[in-house]
This record gives sequence, structure tokens and C-alpha cells, in this order.
Amino acid sequence: MVSVLEFEKQFIKIIDRCIIGQSNSFVKDDFSLVTDSDILAESELIKFIKSNFPEISIVSEENPASHLESYELNNRFAIIDPIDGTENYYYTKSNYGSVVSVVYDDFVYHGIYIPSLKQITSSININNYTFNNSSIKLLSTSCLNSELKKIEGSFQNYRILGSSSYMFFLLLRGEASSYDYCGKAKIWDYYTGISLALMINNSFNIFLGDINLNEFDFNNLNLKHKSSFKIQIN
Repeated sequence: MVSVLEFEKQFIKIIDRCIIGQSNSFVKDDFSLVTDSDILAESELIKFIKSNFPEISIVSEENPASHLESYELNNRFAIIDPIDGTENYYYTKSNYGSVVSVVYDDFVYHGIYIPSLKQITSSININNYTFNNSSIKLLSTSCLNSELKKIEGSFQNYRILGSSSYMFFLLLRGEASSYDYCGKAKIWDYYTGISLALMINNSFNIFLGDINLNEFDFNNLNLKHKSSFKIQIN
């Protein structure tokens, strides 16, 4: 079986290789954008994971057959979002990320890679977390339908960046104080980021829907495919 460190190296190499050059795009049934790079990166990640973990179940964004109403993710599973923030990737080449989680017996890995920065936050380095006293509050685009409260008379501390993984990356680097997803985040939007946040003991208050994850074991819950969440620094 591959080591956690080698897994991360290969994860980064696959993503970097698959995003090179101009990619064609088309619109999916849910009106979101997908590119050739999304499909290629997902295919290559699945091939790599299955070659090392033969009895694994994989939930991935571009494979609708893997999508369920809820999941009991106890062991031998992977969650993949090859390019999270596809519009950002396609039009700006920035503010997007790649996400993978693998739990297989004693092997546990969660990683959020930001190709434009060549930086990664993962279960390997998450213990380096330090909060930088940021006043930035991150929001999903679905929060545009919510009534936002001014902070000291202003909305200037809010940021909507169009990529869940990129916003989790900022939060887990101590560069934001909170992240609210007001709508229905899909499991690949929240699973890896929340798993990493929970590894930083007592640093965050975390709610998945109405479940306080500081009081329940995230790894033993029946997880909804779509759920709101709220994460705030303690």
C-alpha cells in the first residue's frame, strides 16, 4: 500500500498534469460548468486510488452513479472533487482547488490542493494551523439570499469566492475566521474540509445542518449528500 506522503505527492502530480493547457467546457444538467480537465483529473485520480486500494468505494462529482441521498462512510471509501470552482479555473485560472479524502483501514488522508498557489493543506501538515487574527468571514454564493448583518457598520469583511475548497483552504490556513454555507453543500464540498477542521482540536465550532460536530462523532454519522454548514473560530 502507498504511504500517505507518497499518496499526496501523486495527488499533486496528477492534478498539475491534468490542468495544463486550454480545456474545453460544457454545461451540465444542473447548469454548472464542467471541463475536459475535470473529467481527466477525476479519471486519473480514480485509477490511482483503485490501484492502491482495490476494495474501495468512491464518491466523485463527475460520476452521478456514485451520488446517494446519504452516506454511511465508516471505512474503505474515497471522496473526490478534481476541480472545485470550475468557473474560476476556466475563466481566471485562480481561486479553485482540488479535493480528495481516502479512508481505508489504517490509511487516512484528507487533502485540499490549490494548484495556482502550488500549496496544499492536508492531514500531513494540518497541525501547523495558526489563526492569524483575520476578520474575514467566508460565505457561499447561496448566502446571497440571506440577510447579512453588518460588522461594525460595514459588509467589507465578507468574501464570496466561488470555490468551497479554496475557502476551506483559507480557513484552515488561519486566514479567515468563519465559513458559512447557507444552501445545500454536496458531500465533496464539505467532507474533506470539515475532516481537516476537526483535526485541529477545539479550534472551531462546527455545525453540519443542525448537528453540532463538537458533540457528535463525524466519522460515525449518516451524512446527507446535501447539507448546510457553519464553521467559526473558537
